[in-house]
Amino acid sequence: FFVLLSISLQVYRLQPERNLSLGNLGHINYENLACLAIIYLICYFSMWKGIKTSGKVVWFTALFPYVVLTILMIRGLFLEGAMKGIQYYIRPDLSKLTDASVWVDAASQTFFSLGPGFGVLMAFASYNDFHHNVYRDAMITVAVNSLTSFASGFVIFMFLVSLMADRKEN
Repeated sequence: FFVLLSISLQVYRLQPERNLSLGNLGHINYENLACLAIIYLICYFSMWKGIKTSGKVVWFTALFPYVVLTILMIRGLFLEGAMKGIQYYIRPDLSKLTDASVWVDAASQTFFSLGPGFGVLMAFASYNDFHHNVYRDAMITVAVNSLTSFASGFVIFMFLVSLMADRKEN
């Protein structure tokens, strides 16, 4: 249900609103408001009976993105031009590594995906024993994050090259 809620065939045109100020904040986007209300309800009901029940919710929220990624990867393999996308993804243009903006983008992506400065890791660490193997946890986190990003790249490039092939035909 929630996946279908987020998928829409309607194309939204993003137009900047003119004359926005503290007195004129613009109009309410009711689609976003409805999604935000649903998210708040999900968070409320997952925490309603305490932290024990939210542990069960974590299993779903942690594993469901991998199910979706697997489904998208299988679907992407059967698209026209998927192999071209995979070849384009696997054979990078190494001359771009001399550009400093590539390194800035890579560093910002790493900090965004691992989230070391957002306090979540410190909150998780507060539940660890004093002699817990933090090095192992850090290596597992980095490995899972890297593999997820690599697999996501396959899906993105398969779909993008397929969309480009469709655009060229039309």
